[in-house]
Amino acid sequence: MSPRNLLWIIIPAALSAGVLWLSAQESKSQPEGLKIGELAEKVQAREKAASQKEAALAQFEQRLNTLQATLEQELERLKAKEKALDELKAKNEQEYTRELERVREQERVREQEQRTKEQEQARKKIPEEVGDQLIRTYEAMDPNSASLAIEELAKTNMDVAVALMSSIAPKKAAKILDQLVKSDERLTGALSERIGLRRKEEAK
Repeated sequence: MSPRNLLWIIIPAALSAGVLWLSAQESKSQPEGLKIGELAEKVQAREKAASQKEAALAQFEQRLNTLQATLEQELERLKAKEKALDELKAKNEQEYTRELERVREQERVREQEQRTKEQEQARKKIPEEVGDQLIRTYEAMDPNSASLAIEELAKTNMDVAVALMSSIAPKKAAKILDQLVKSDERLTGALSERIGLRRKEEAK
């Protein structure tokens, strides 16, 4: 067989083989195209889900920011209320202290008035004849013994001691005070002062 005839046989065979090969490639490319489409759909679905999650996270962050702002406002209100309560407490404590001092002062005044009243009543309870008897008794005593007795009496009832010493003769009273000053100078001074005041009142 001549080369030319052989060439005419080979060329059509090669062309046929090429056509068959191309057909096979096209048939293979169709499934690959389907996979790419599915992959694209999956990617789009994931992107959509991611976008939805991102939007949800943004909303959640916004709610958190709103909640934080609300909490900060509430904290400020609580601080203001706490400050107001502290100021009210301090004011109430000051008022309580002032009221307590006022009550104590009233109590001291009442106690002083009660003591004065009791002393007046005690003086009124001493009968005149008993007073005279006591005066005579003290005038008959020696100055040292009389000073000891007056000292004890003054510690018990200063008003009675003053009344007795004011009623005793001045010279006798002076001797008693001279003895009394040796044992209690403060008592002697107080007693002498009140005796002088009483005598001034009686002189009026």
